[in-house]
Amino acid sequence: MINKLIAKRINRKFDENDAVIVKEMLLEYGPEPHHREAIRVHGTILDLAGKDVAKVRQLVDLAKIDYRDLLAASRLPKEWNTSHLIIGIVIVLYAIITFLKSYEIKF
Repeated sequence: MINKLIAKRINRKFDENDAVIVKEMLLEYGPEPHHREAIRVHGTILDLAGKDVAKVRQLVDLAKIDYRDLLAASRLPKEWNTSHLIIGIVIVLYAIITFLKSYEIKF
């Protein structure tokens, strides 16, 4: 369930159709035991995404991998392009997973 304050922010930021989509996307982060600080993560996603629904999708996916990367990105200076940082993080994570799989390391 989306926090009431987060829901208000979504409704102010997005039109009706996009608000429904954004709420559904945000609900993907939170139900798992390793999904910590859901309200903080949802708020950070809204801060970083602006009014861009596609960016919300990217940020939710990043949070599901490791929410700490998302929270760290929120502390970067505004003039930095966080999209490039997020893409870089995902590439590094993919490389690590590929490396571990090549040595048949279970995770």
